[in-house]
Amino acid sequence: MNPVIAENQLPGTPQSVWDVPGAGDPTIQGYATDISVNQGQTISFKINDTAAAPYHIDIYRSGYYQGLGARLITTISSAQTIAKVQPNPTFDPATALCDAGNWSITASWAVPANVTIRGLFCPRGAQRHWRRLHDPFCCPQ
Repeated sequence: MNPVIAENQLPGTPQSVWDVPGAGDPTIQGYATDISVNQGQTISFKINDTAAAPYHIDIYRSGYYQGLGARLITTISSAQTIAKVQPNPTFDPATALCDAGNWSITASWAVPANVTIRGLFCPRGAQRHWRRLHDPFCCPQ
């Protein structure tokens, strides 16, 4: 069987669980430091948690999954994340660009060898919603 077809036949997660309604919680914002990682590589996250409260990150793979749209791959527990208020992002008034590259890494995920199907993966801050809908990254095969 085609591996993508087999992957999409796995049980999915309801959208009511993985989606972030509206703008989410403005006290927690973040992004992945890379847009693409391979098996065995680590992807890091920079999260600004102005409430300084414990959170965990659920990693979902986007796909059909019986029409549910995503499947939970793993959870980065709150014991593996750092609740931190980050500095203000830098702002360039000439270009009107905002850059949060000055934020420090607050969580990471080593992509395991069993993530063999390339796809679009979406981290979601849990216990509170990230303000952004999702900050997806790719795992090419």
